[in-house]
Amino acid sequence: MSLKSVSYTAQVAPTKGRLSLQIASGAPTINVDLLADISRDGGISWTTANLALASSFSGIDVFEAQNIDISAQPSGTAMQWRVRTQNNKLIAVSGVVMQWS
Repeated sequence: MSLKSVSYTAQVAPTKGRLSLQIASGAPTINVDLLADISRDGGISWTTANLALASSFSGIDVFEAQNIDISAQPSGTAMQWRVRTQNNKLIAVSGVVMQWS
């Protein structure tokens, strides 16, 4: 599975990003079965985030990655996120949030 957002326009080329997403508790091994990426050039180049558990409530785990360094990507302002799986596990993903600076 690969989920990808539409492009969101930043006012200037960002150098850092933040991703947050919700999944059903106990589903995948994060950063192995489920990966999250961020792009500043409209999805041509991607930087993989190192997700960590931020909180858990009512059967939902919230994972996030802060200060994702995207400065090595080609300069751009077309921000996108992507969530992908590496195998055939059934993973319910919701509430993806992307921020940049």
